[in-house]
Amino acid sequence: MTINLTREVLLHHAFSLIAEKGWEAFQLGDLCCRLAIKPDHLRLHLVSKEGLIKVLRDELKEKLSREEVSFSSEAPVSEKLFEGIMRRFDLMMPYRSGLNSLLEAYSSSILSPLVGLEELLKSITDLCDSLGISLSLSDRWALTISYGFLIQTWSKDKTPDLSKTMSHLDQLLLTLEECSFFNEDA
Repeated sequence: MTINLTREVLLHHAFSLIAEKGWEAFQLGDLCCRLAIKPDHLRLHLVSKEGLIKVLRDELKEKLSREEVSFSSEAPVSEKLFEGIMRRFDLMMPYRSGLNSLLEAYSSSILSPLVGLEELLKSITDLCDSLGISLSLSDRWALTISYGFLIQTWSKDKTPDLSKTMSHLDQLLLTLEECSFFNEDA
């Protein structure tokens, strides 16, 4: 059996294994067995299991960049961000169980969330770029930290329409606006 190893295939199988085994027990060798490929072939796409976060970010960035985004020129930044973040969660849904295992592992270590912040900042920057939003670095950091809390809500939200996640996102964006964030750079 030959598998066309696209990012999507790699992510699907990797996060399925992570959901089954847990983040700590998951090894790249498990992924090689699942995909019936040699480790050298996998290393062309992924050098470490931590690299899955970057692969996922790249996949989300590509998918979001292919979508047409149409907002009125007067649409507030918060409206654009709401739509973009919820679309991002829709795209992450196939990997949710595995991401939950990863989040569990990260929450058990003091330093792990700090390591993940850099990838989250890059992810938020990619999102803003795809939405045509230019924010200052401090605004992107505020949004990144808020997004980190929001991911926790999303991971536990069992409502079919993600209403708890949407409500939390509304609250976060309102709070950030009230604190004078989201003044787009010229």
